[in-house]
Amino acid sequence: MFNRLDELFKSKLDEVVFIELKPEAKAEINGMTLDPSIPIPVMFVDVMDKVNGVSAADITAANMVKGMGFVLAVDEDFPHKAYYHDLLLAIDQNVGLFFLKHGFDLANSQEKVKALIYFKASLLFVDSEIDVLVNYGRCCVELAYEDEKTDKVFLAEARDVFENLIRKYPDDPNAYYHLGFMYSNENEYKKAEEAWVTAIKKDIDENSKHDIVTRLTDLNAKIKFEEGHTLILDGRVDEGLEILLALEPEYLDWWNLMFFIGLGYRMNNDFDNALKYYAKVMELNTGHVQTYNEIGLCYMTMGRFEEAIKAFKEALKMDRENSEILCNLGIVYIQLNELDEAESFLMRSFKADPEDEITSAWIKRLNEMRLLN
Repeated sequence: MFNRLDELFKSKLDEVVFIELKPEAKAEINGMTLDPSIPIPVMFVDVMDKVNGVSAADITAANMVKGMGFVLAVDEDFPHKAYYHDLLLAIDQNVGLFFLKHGFDLANSQEKVKALIYFKASLLFVDSEIDVLVNYGRCCVELAYEDEKTDKVFLAEARDVFENLIRKYPDDPNAYYHLGFMYSNENEYKKAEEAWVTAIKKDIDENSKHDIVTRLTDLNAKIKFEEGHTLILDGRVDEGLEILLALEPEYLDWWNLMFFIGLGYRMNNDFDNALKYYAKVMELNTGHVQTYNEIGLCYMTMGRFEEAIKAFKEALKMDRENSEILCNLGIVYIQLNELDEAESFLMRSFKADPEDEITSAWIKRLNEMRLLN
């Protein structure tokens, strides 16, 4: 927890400037004498507000508190860490609550990374960490859904925070509540149900309880979907199809449902029905690479090789070095006895994934065919 964001946090250090105290300065704060040899950090934006006339006041104690808290949170090895820690407590014994509130304000102003930093600073001073960590986790989740480039790291951080809270404070309902959303968004529907039911049992507040009850109604269908597609992937196709087909009338616009129904039919060699459902997927999610691949597999098995090639090549337009699709194209060209074309795709597949046993087996088959010819 926290370490995965160290690099991001440290990159924000350039938002701090350090103020040198005059050597002759002798000031005391609640019994603690300031050391003029140690510079005090303040946020660059606070300095610029003073310079630009936005703020008429000189650098205030609050400015220094924010600066020191920021530094402590982003650089745990900072040389003056102990001094800043003691000085902050001398200024305000409740400085942890100050950082928590400042984090709230930043999060509400859409400065969520800075909010995380002040939530982390708050943890150094507060007696109870539950509220701080819950809001830290929530902020990570919000950041994850704002930026696809960094969503995985923020989601992993949030999940660590909430799961750590459950281990340390198993009777607090809030982490279960937020984990329910995370599990649901990650398609772990059964785990989401368990988390939300636990939150209710732990006596979460009435507003959250009402929200959970509403979401559990919709979650039931997702749990059935999870059971159905798991059965299909486990080879129990007829059982899986029975569950998924029962969901279809109420969820006609659910492309994932249509995909796994199609997969079930394809695994049962019912290619006409498989293609019908894959067509529904393409209406709902036109750029789904794996559906093009599945369509190609249907046509290839049916012996409709030109249509299979067309489908596989459409998939390659979106995922050019997909080993599975490249291998499938190689197999089709072997069926057509176009061995040079087959070799081209199979070697590209091997380059993309040298460990793939299927590709290696078809390369071996291709070499045997060349010897026979």
